[in-house]
Formats: sequence, structure tokens, C-alpha cells
Amino acid sequence: MPWHRALFLQEKQGSFKVGTRPTPSPRAGEILVKALAAELNPADWKIHRGQWVQGDVSNFKRGDKLYQCVPDNKYILAHADTTPKLPSNITFDEAASIPVGMAMAAIPLLKAPWEGGCGQYAGQPAHIFGGACCVGQYTIQFARISGFCPIIVTASPHSTALVTSLDATHVVDRNQPSTQIASEVAKIASAPIQLVFDAVGVESTQEVGYETLSGDGNMITVHRLLIKEKEGSRKVVVWPFGSLQVPVHRVFGVEFAKRLRKLIERGEIKPNRVEVLPGSLDGVESGIKRLRDNLVSGMKLVVRPGETETE
Repeated sequence: MPWHRALFLQEKQGSFKVGTRPTPSPRAGEILVKALAAELNPADWKIHRGQWVQGDVSNFKRGDKLYQCVPDNKYILAHADTTPKLPSNITFDEAASIPVGMAMAAIPLLKAPWEGGCGQYAGQPAHIFGGACCVGQYTIQFARISGFCPIIVTASPHSTALVTSLDATHVVDRNQPSTQIASEVAKIASAPIQLVFDAVGVESTQEVGYETLSGDGNMITVHRLLIKEKEGSRKVVVWPFGSLQVPVHRVFGVEFAKRLRKLIERGEIKPNRVEVLPGSLDGVESGIKRLRDNLVSGMKLVVRPGETETE
């Protein structure tokens, strides 16, 4: 039986340890994927700390270059129909930034670009908290494709160049008091705000987002709701699960996988900037600590699970 290196959490909220595990065999509809690069997410340390409780294939051949939302193991199984092929203009490391962050941005779209959502919301303002974070960067780009304008982004001043390069039209300093942020956003918006995307997911951002949202608008937040919704309000608040593998997202995931490659190759969607951590799987724990200590901004941390192994 073949074996490969993997990262294990030995006990609840315990330490990480690199070990070995049997390499699985694909069943009908699955493919065996060798993980050359894997992303670290801010949710990882929260899950670790207990804050978040969470066969035959005809369209792939041996050796195809892919990317997918998977654990930090060298070999994993994935559904063939929701696994995109690697775009020709990005690296494996850049591709590692895509699955979770882009899915979290795309899944809760009011209407996907390929379902008539391209330009559908022209002239409607959108407000995005945390525009420089990985999910926020993808949200800006999908908002632009969908036609939202102005795209108002809350971020640190040092991230202005990054978010405007992704087509944010206005940047509001996130370090201001909540009341000041709400006031500035209201002045910039040319119409009632129909979409608020909170890529930060803390109580203060949810409060401001909920207040700036129009009476029948939609707010998407990356964390469970921490505020109390007003009784009788028609505002819709959604907490999406950023995975294309769960049954409720499979239909969307199949279409997403078909179209994503072309969106990236045409330059309509750009991957996150990445920093590759040294040490293969041994670098995961230090990377998670940096995320926990809020020492990562505007980029995705990536490890290469198999780089220290002899093939």
C-alpha cells in the first residue's frame, strides 16, 4: 500500500505533527490529486482553537494540472466535476489561493456571471469590508464583473493601491470609528446600498454593514451573525460556507469549475498574491500563528506539502 506525508492534529486544540498516512484510491467520479501547493486560511486557527465547528472519470487524464479545496496532505481525493483545471497563466502557488477564498466570494452572489449576472447590477453601489484580505480581493473582482458601481472598500490606507488595482472605486480607512465609516460610505454611495460583503466578520463590521444596507438589501458575512437583526426588517443576512464540495453547492460548483479557468486566463479574475512558507508541512504551524496574530495582510500564505520528499 502506498503512503504519503500528512499533517495531523493529534488532539483537540493540540499541537500539529507531520506523519504518514495511506494514499487513498479514487472511486467512480473521483480523482486522486497530488497537492503541490496548499493555502492557509484565517479560519484555520479559529477552527484549531474551537471557535468554528465545522470511479470513472472522463474529463481528466493522469498528469493534468489542477487545484482544489483540500486538506494539508500530499495526496487527496476530489470530485472530478467540481475540480477546475489549472489556468495556463498562473502558478500552482497562486492557484492555491483560489478554492476557499474565491468560493466564499462567488457562492453567495445574487446571480452568477454565467447566469446573466454579468453587468446585471450596473449603477448599484456595493460596500466591501476587508477588501485587502483574500476573500475581499475576490469579492471586489466579482462585484466589478457584476456591474456594481461604486465599489466602496473598507481597508487600511497601505492597501489602497492593491484594492484599486482590482477596481475598487473608493477606499475608506478601516481604522476610523464605525460612525465615521458609515458616514463616509453613505456620502459616496449614489443609491441605496443593495450589497454589503463583510469579509472580516467581526461584530463591529457586521454592525456598520447592517446599518448602511438598504431596507431590502443583502449582507454577506464570513462569520456567523454576531449582531441582533431588527425585528420586521427585510434585510437579508447570509453566512455562506465556502466549499464547492458540500451537496448544497454541488450544482453551482460544477458550473463554476467549467467557467473559472477562462475567467482567469482572460484576466477577469486575478489570484491573490502569495508567500510560500519554508519547511513544507512543518511550516504550517508558524503560518497559522502569523494569521492568529494578525501579521498577514494582502496575501495568501502557501505551503508545498511534498517539496521535502524524495519522489
